[in-house]
Amino acid sequence: MAQQSSTLERYRAAQQTVRELEKAAKQELVERYQALMAEAAAIQKELKDTFGYRVKPVSRKAVKKAAPKPDNSQTIARLKKRLEAARRNMAKATDKTRQALHDKVVELEDELRLLTTEE
Repeated sequence: MAQQSSTLERYRAAQQTVRELEKAAKQELVERYQALMAEAAAIQKELKDTFGYRVKPVSRKAVKKAAPKPDNSQTIARLKKRLEAARRNMAKATDKTRQALHDKVVELEDELRLLTTEE
């Protein structure tokens, strides 16, 4: 039993340490954000006073567009496998199920086309 309580105590201590680290990290990020915003405001004021120019804040939409796109290679490979399987199933299908499988093949082809043309 002593081993279990020792393990439990270490676990609880680790949880407490994690909470403390999260709190400290959050505070650090907030402080950094505030410092950057203060610096941006100072730059904005200098631009306006010196050049009469005002910089518009970047919209969230622009930030999102500038963010790197995720790698779709795994998704594309998975879709290709599903498409090949659907084509094989369609070739083996009876007339009753062929149309539904054909629709699925077209849907997968469209999805694959969208993923490969975005890059």
